Amino acid sequence: MQALINKLLDEFEKGKLSRRKLIETLAVTAMTIYTANTAAASEAIAATGLPAPDRVHLDTLIVNHISYSIGGTNPDYRKARDFYADLMGMHIVNDSPDASNPQYGQANLAFYGKDETPLGQPKGTPSPFIIARCRNPQAQRGGAPANAAAQRGGGAGQQRPQSRVTVNHIAYTIADWDAKKVEEVLKARGLNPRPDHDSFHVLDPYGYDVQISGIMMTAFN
Repeated sequence: MQALINKLLDEFEKGKLSRRKLIETLAVTAMTIYTANTAAASEAIAATGLPAPDRVHLDTLIVNHISYSIGGTNPDYRKARDFYADLMGMHIVNDSPDASNPQYGQANLAFYGKDETPLGQPKGTPSPFIIARCRNPQAQRGGAPANAAAQRGGGAGQQRPQSRVTVNHIAYTIADWDAKKVEEVLKARGLNPRPDHDSFHVLDPYGYDVQISGIMMTAFN
């Protein structure tokens, strides 16, 4: 996986790959079945036909989690939680509503069950997940100091520069792809799906672009 990512980044830096295409390819590649379920990490990399990665570097397997922080007027994390659990079949884990106002809180949404290994990954690889959350602005904030987020990635006292990075959508691979049936399911929910080759784009309850595709959408097409 690391070798494939290095190759994509190299093409991006050389101008052979747009930023949009890079993001799409990385998201889909992470969730796409490109080798047997029993393949070890080294075998998965070999299956790409690329040289083995420099062992000095970390060996990335798959997406660990996506932090989905909800803002705006009257946010409610439960709407995002239910959307991804109900439509996408994700597993709700550690659902933690705010005691004083249950629209605030957070939940983890795991792609796989607790004892399941993600497809194509070595046994013991944890399931990727989404953290859907919004914080109660009136709640007392204990534990980490208020400037903890600014200090992550730097020394004490450093202010983290404001991010200029935008991930414009996230793509998910689903099983048993049937374009007609998927479109019917999405339309029945009033989601107005937009077709895009072997996939559909919809907006979740907070206007975020979600791409839904089958396993035929890969980085190698």
